Amino acid sequence: FFVVGSTDGFGIRYSSDNAATWSSASSLPSYVGASGKMADDGTTAMVPGWNAGTGFVITTTDGNTWTKKSAPWTVAAPNSIACNGSRFVTVGEGISGSNASWYSDDAGDTWTSATIAGLASNVWQDVIHNGGIFIAVCDTTTEVAISEDGANWTLSPNPMVTGGATSIAADGNNYIAQDTATLN
Repeated sequence: FFVVGSTDGFGIRYSSDNAATWSSASSLPSYVGASGKMADDGTTAMVPGWNAGTGFVITTTDGNTWTKKSAPWTVAAPNSIACNGSRFVTVGEGISGSNASWYSDDAGDTWTSATIAGLASNVWQDVIHNGGIFIAVCDTTTEVAISEDGANWTLSPNPMVTGGATSIAADGNNYIAQDTATLN
């Protein structure tokens, strides 16, 4: 388990015993603007971030030692990140209307740009990988985007309820999405 502070000043805590005890990461790069979303491929855990026009990810393989790597986003940190076991995929870029998406097949060393289909004003808020597909939701429309590979996106023929969603989770083939506190 990980708890990641938005800046290195808040630190990173990790637990390897089901949250019974916690340790502080002792080797952190300097960072400001981590998004708070995390994904892992079973070996590497990754958090995206952005500060003053510069995108980055911070990664770890042990929870204690973290590495900061450059990333291509320039407007804000991605809103969410997911992994299918080998490919890390991000969606959104802050609160801006953006169909931006990026993916990395080498634990964040290099990134490739992708575009999610749909309206240009969407604010893609969350992405998960489940059942062999990536699923992304946004809170500006009822559109739901799906991708088998995280690079090529299409809109689902099944739209979200009015108001869209800011988060999505899965339990098997059951999905639950939530919008803001006032529009659940």
